[in-house]
Amino acid sequence: MNKVLKRLCVLVLAVSTVLAMSTTAFASPTVNNQGEQGAFTTPDTPTTQGKVLQLSKELTAYSPAGAGDIYAPDISYTYTIAPATVPANATVTDNANKHTSNTAVTVPVKAGVGTPVIANSGVVAWTNTDMLVANVHGDPNKKDIAIDFSSVVFTGAGVYRYEITETLTSGYTYASSGVTETTDATNGHTRFVDVYVRPATTGYTDGSTAAQWDIYGFTCFYNNVAEITDANKTTSPVKTTGFVAGTTNGTDAVKADSYYTFSVMVSKNVVNDGYGAATVAFPFTIIFTNDTITRTVDIQGYEKSATATGYLNPPAGVINDTKGILYLKSGGMVRIYGIPCGTSVEIYETNVATGVTYKVDTTVNHETPTTDNAVSWGTAPSSAVAQAATKEAYQSTKATITTTAGAEGIENDVEITNTLLTISPTGVVLRIAPYALILAAGIILFFVARRRKEDKEELANA
Repeated sequence: MNKVLKRLCVLVLAVSTVLAMSTTAFASPTVNNQGEQGAFTTPDTPTTQGKVLQLSKELTAYSPAGAGDIYAPDISYTYTIAPATVPANATVTDNANKHTSNTAVTVPVKAGVGTPVIANSGVVAWTNTDMLVANVHGDPNKKDIAIDFSSVVFTGAGVYRYEITETLTSGYTYASSGVTETTDATNGHTRFVDVYVRPATTGYTDGSTAAQWDIYGFTCFYNNVAEITDANKTTSPVKTTGFVAGTTNGTDAVKADSYYTFSVMVSKNVVNDGYGAATVAFPFTIIFTNDTITRTVDIQGYEKSATATGYLNPPAGVINDTKGILYLKSGGMVRIYGIPCGTSVEIYETNVATGVTYKVDTTVNHETPTTDNAVSWGTAPSSAVAQAATKEAYQSTKATITTTAGAEGIENDVEITNTLLTISPTGVVLRIAPYALILAAGIILFFVARRRKEDKEELANA
């Protein structure tokens, strides 16, 4: 019974975790996938809607395959809403099948009135504590933009048009947050909302209060066009669920704001040194330089093999956007992921195998390795420090990885191989050196004496 109960608890916890992650990653707009809310399900029968319209803001996250969830960037958007400037003679025409007469209805569009309120002072933000679902081709992550019309006193039945504008909150930029702006920079930061209004079914007297008006429909779209019909809604106004990926004219795909990350796989091998391979954990210094990103970023984490002993600084299990030291034995690997594109990564090894000199090959992304022919030994660094312009004799030449935004889920590999160098025992050379010198002197004297004898014989015969 206890085992069954424990398994049930584990199942409930797992389901709860998945649901919580889903809630964080995917918001719930009140409009449908066609950007509509309140379409008639029965001819000529409107249904009163709630007065809070929820649209979506999407951030598409990219990471290498298998990296899993990543930390979000530090970015904030501010939304404002105002009456739209309506084109002259603008109209909306519905579908004839929405009426028992089988005749479509056309009504004029009015500029919005009053001051709708956007929740949280219009701010929608992601911070480094938020998690994003991500994959190599990009995963959508959405948050709500909640717009409250409950205080608006409308001036009559009809369709009212509002304009919603997106800007980055003061102090934020795309570059400093590591986020790539939507590919539709012209229209990507503006949406239009039509609000369908009629007198309240109960309590209406003179229309002087907000409660005397019912909202029975919303539509959200890209383009402020003069004519919206059921036939052109996907190609002219282009209805949408908010500031999300989609199209602006029915054919041209538009990406949402995007967050590109990459990963680095660091692996270690030792050759010709069974003792070092089995016992020595080599410290790797990793320096993250956010060349274009000035806001705080966090790196999601790492995966490691059994022969990786983890991070020393910061503490085990943690690495941030500044620096870190990890220890690897031969055959070990560490994969660091969720690194924002626009960040440079520098990696070098310190040889701590006492009394041993190695040839060190550093290979980045399977290209031609950089070889240090004689890396001597030193002590492990106490903290992560960027390698100086002239490296220490006990350090390998640093590997540098740079990326730019727009590259989908790049996995980088850094392989460092230490090969033990062996030398001839110098004692043997010293022991044979005196005899070698005597032998050489004897040979020289023999040839000198012979030459003198030949010279004498030539003089005597002259």
